[in-house]
Amino acid sequence: MKKLLAILVVLGMLLLPGAMAEETTGDAAALTGDWYTIINGTCIRLNFAEDGTYTLAAAGRDPVAGTWEAQDGSICLDGVRPPEITAAGDLLEWTGQGVYFSREPVESYTPADLLAELPKGILNGYWVCAYADRNGAAVPAADGTDLYVEGRTVILGGPELGDTMVRLNTETGALAGDTESGYVRIGMQQDDMLRLTITGPDGVTQIRYMIR
Repeated sequence: MKKLLAILVVLGMLLLPGAMAEETTGDAAALTGDWYTIINGTCIRLNFAEDGTYTLAAAGRDPVAGTWEAQDGSICLDGVRPPEITAAGDLLEWTGQGVYFSREPVESYTPADLLAELPKGILNGYWVCAYADRNGAAVPAADGTDLYVEGRTVILGGPELGDTMVRLNTETGALAGDTESGYVRIGMQQDDMLRLTITGPDGVTQIRYMIR
C-alpha cells in the first residue's frame, strides 16, 4: 500500500466530483478492472486484476504493482488494510485520501483566455457545469452546478450553491460581487464558455467552466 500511496502523494491528489450512491465496500466484483483519474494533468490508470494483483500506471513513471484482496468487507493492498475503498457504478473513492477514480479515461480541458470586455447580453441564458479546476487541471465535472444570467441578475444553483438569486456588479470583463457562497466572478472565455469563479469564506477558490 505504501508504494501506491507514494506515487499518489508525489503527483498530488486530485478530487474528481461525483456523488457516491449505493456504495459497495470491499466488493471484489465491483472493483475488478481499470480505473482512471487525472493528477496534476497526468492520466493515472489503476487496475485491479482478477488474479489478485493491482497495477498503478502513470505517464513518465515506472508502474507500481502489488497484491489486493477483499477481506472482511474491505480491501487489503499488499496485505495492509488502507482507508476504506468504495465503488458505485463508474466511480471509485479511496476514503480519507481524497482520491476518486472513474471507469472511463479522463481528459483534461485547456481553458481559453477571458474576454477583456463583455458585449452586452453575452452572458444571458442558462449555463451548466462541464469542467472544474482540480489541482491545476480542468477536468470533466457534471456536478449539477448551474446558473441563469439575465443582465446583472444571476441565479446560482446546484448541490453546493443551492438556489440563490443575486445582483452582481459590472467589472472590467466580468460580473462580480459577494454572495452567501463567497465572492463570485463570472466571465466569458474566447471559446464561448462561461467561467465561474467562487472564493469562499475560507479563502478556497473554486473554478467551473460552463456551457449553455
